[in-house]
Order: sequence, then C-alpha cells, then structure tokens
Amino acid sequence: MESGWPPGRYADRSGAAHRLPFYNPIPEWSMSAHCPSCGRFVGPYERCPYCGANLAGRLSLRVLKLGALILALAGFALLWFVAARSSIPTLSPHEIERMMNLAYVRVVGLVTQGPSYDPETAYLSFRLEDDGGEVRVVAYANETRALLEAGSLPGLGDWVAAVGTLRIREGVPTLILDAPHRLTVARPEPSPRAIAEVGPQDAFRRITVRGQVRGNRRPYAGLTLLRLRDATGEIEVAIPDDVTALTGPLEVPPIGQAVQVTGTVTLYRDRPQISLTDAAEIASLEEPVPIAEPIPIAGLGSRVGRWVEVRGQIRRLSPFSAGLKVTLEDSTGQTTLLLWQSVYETLTDPGAWQEGATVVAQGEVNRYRGEMEVVPELAGDVMVVVPPEEQPSLSPGDLSIALLGRTVEVEGVLGERRSFSRGVTFRLQGGGGTVVLLLWQEVYQDLPDPKALRPGVRVRVRGKLDRYRGELEVIPRQGRDVQIVSEP
Repeated sequence: MESGWPPGRYADRSGAAHRLPFYNPIPEWSMSAHCPSCGRFVGPYERCPYCGANLAGRLSLRVLKLGALILALAGFALLWFVAARSSIPTLSPHEIERMMNLAYVRVVGLVTQGPSYDPETAYLSFRLEDDGGEVRVVAYANETRALLEAGSLPGLGDWVAAVGTLRIREGVPTLILDAPHRLTVARPEPSPRAIAEVGPQDAFRRITVRGQVRGNRRPYAGLTLLRLRDATGEIEVAIPDDVTALTGPLEVPPIGQAVQVTGTVTLYRDRPQISLTDAAEIASLEEPVPIAEPIPIAGLGSRVGRWVEVRGQIRRLSPFSAGLKVTLEDSTGQTTLLLWQSVYETLTDPGAWQEGATVVAQGEVNRYRGEMEVVPELAGDVMVVVPPEEQPSLSPGDLSIALLGRTVEVEGVLGERRSFSRGVTFRLQGGGGTVVLLLWQEVYQDLPDPKALRPGVRVRVRGKLDRYRGELEVIPRQGRDVQIVSEP
C-alpha cells in the first residue's frame, strides 16, 4: 500500500479497520503560511478563510512590525546616548594626520594669522599654530554671524579651541567650523611696554604702548600703518581693514595726537610691529606723551641716532637751498638746528624765528662733518617759547662789519635797482650810508607786491648782514621781512 494515499479508514479482507498513514504535500518551511487543517495558503490571517480553522497559535505580523519598530527606536536611543556622552577628540595642529580626513575633532592652538573676513559672503578664516604644525579654520555665513552676535571673534595672539570637521588635502589642513557655540577664545592680558623694549622675542604677545602719532600711510588696499613714537623709540601699528570690518569703524588719529594702543606683536621682515586686534583698543589721550629726552647741548655727542629735546637761543639764521640752519646756544654750548624746507614751510610762526628768540626743539641727533645737528621731523617739533627783545631800527649808516652774520633791522630809502639771474638788488640809503638790499628770486616773488618796490620808497627790512666784494648786504629770508613804510 503506497503512503501517498489520502487520509481515511481502510478495511482489509478480514474486515479490520485500519487508518492509512497521513500524507502532507506542503513543505515544512511553508507550514507557517498555510492552514494546518486544509493545507491552503492563508498568509497573515489568524483564521483560515477556507475551512474556518483557528490559527491563533501563529505569531501576528503586526506584532513583528511593532517589535521591529521598538527595536529600531531603542537602538537609535542607545546610539544617541553613547554619542552625547562621548568626548570629542582634542588635537594640537601638529597631531593632525592624513588619515583623519572628515574626522570631527577639537583643535587647540595659537592664532598666528587673520582673521580674514569677506563682508559680502560673511566668510571668515584664521590660522592656528603650535610648535610643529598649523591648521586653517574657516567659518561660513551662518557660523560667522553666530560668532559676531556672541562677540567671540578670535584675534592675533589668542589661544583658541575650535570644533569642526577636518578636511585633509594638499597643503595646510582645514577645519570647517560647524559648532560656533563651542568655539572658546582665551585672550591674554596685555603688558605695558616702552617702545624700545619691544623686540622679536615678543612675537604674538599682547602689549600696551603709549606714544605720539608721527605719520600714517596705506602701503596697499586693506592695510593702514600708523607710525608711533615715545621717548625711547619708534614702532609701526598695523590696522587691517578686516579688523575694522569685524570690530567697528576707526577714525585714524591725526599726526601729533597722543594715543594708547593695545595689540599683538607681529614681525615684518624680522622687525616688530603692533597689530591691532580690536578697533576699540586704540584711544586718544588728553595728556601729551614725551617723545624725546631733555638734555643740554653739551650732551649731544653721546646721543647720536637718538631723539632729544634741547632749549636755547637763536644766535644765527643761515638759509640754504634745502631749508634753514639755526645756530642754537645754551649755557653749555652751541649746535645746529636743521630745519628742512618741508618743516620750515609749515611753521605756524615763521616771523618769530629771529636772533635772540628762545626755542625748544625735538629731533634726532646726527653728526655731519664733525658737527652735531638736531633734526626735527615735523613743524610741531619746534616752538619759539620766548620772542626776541625788540631792537631799534638801524639806518644803513649804522651798519658795520662788527654786525656781520647777525640779523639786523634797517630802515632806509630804496635807490638804484638791478636785476640778475637769481634775484634783485637795491641800494638802500639813509643815515649817511648805503647798503645793498639783496632779494633772492624766491623772496622777491614772495613779496605782497613786488612792483611796489621802486626807487624813492622808504622800507624797513629785517635780514642777515653779509659782505660781498667789500660791500655790506642785508639779505631777508622771506617776503614778509620787507615792509613799505612810505612812498614818495
């Protein structure tokens, strides 16, 4: 009897009943999807739609779906829990390797360049360094705005910890800042310094100096340089346009203004300068800042190349093609005060510069052909503090060789006029004598009305007494030294 017969009872010849063996044509692997009673496919049903058999013992597909969802959520929660409590790796720039591309890290270093800022795109970048490496940190618009709102912008000389994603390519590695709230900036306290104390060893240190603005220039678009001086020396202050764009506008102090500057020491061709990191860290001062050491004239020999302040009386005024040499004397000796034409032309009181006037002058000490000179840089470096005593006017007949080299005031009547290639001469008569009035071309052209000088006009002249080919000459230095007293 074959075992493939359908189930049922079978009676043999003797009439005995026997149960035939049960044959199930459904494979065991698909039994869970078929009704165990009729063998038909029932899928996810819990009751057979064909024979009505109860399939309650089967695991519900809904339960499986719900279990899978719960398991996925639990796994996600576990991952979040672990990630939230995992520390971000902290690196120094020299520890960054090529295998760290796209790593999420915290980098700690010293700001040695920047920040560089583009106002149109709000793109910000700066460089972090340590002893053996560097990394460029960049922030895009949203992150930059967050830094600006938080007031946590880094500057040169700051210690910074930045969190972001590393990009390792050729050249300097880049850290893309994507967590601006995690950027920490530690700004060291500045130390007060005299300018002469600042050297290359102070690179990236924050300092505060006081001085007087001596000049300003823009070597190229994007940078302003202020020249600052105190009694010990001179230094330049670098003001990048990026700093003013990030921290606020800055009105450049005028020349001669005393200021206090706080910034970071940087090197330009191994020469120290102060780089401004905040527009608010340069402030004008009401009290003046001394820029030179007061010394007697006799002490100039040991101060060559340094700035000094001297006080003395004018003994002689000697104009020359490039300016004016002033012989200055105090109780210890004499020296030359050299006023270049650019300085002399900008004096506020040139008429007060007469023999006998007391002058205070600041300038650099030079030695020229064995003689000491004090050379001011600006018109504000010199000042007449005591005017000369009033001297009575002399007549041409009162002049003598005893007064050679002195500045005299002479009153007389103009006589014969002669012109030559470099100027004009007149015979000046009075008091029984005659003297030559020599007007160099630039002095003659400086007269209010040159044509008004003609024979017969009475004039009063102040000038240096000299002698040429045996004749005494009065030589005014400027047009205002010749005044018309009366006309014929």
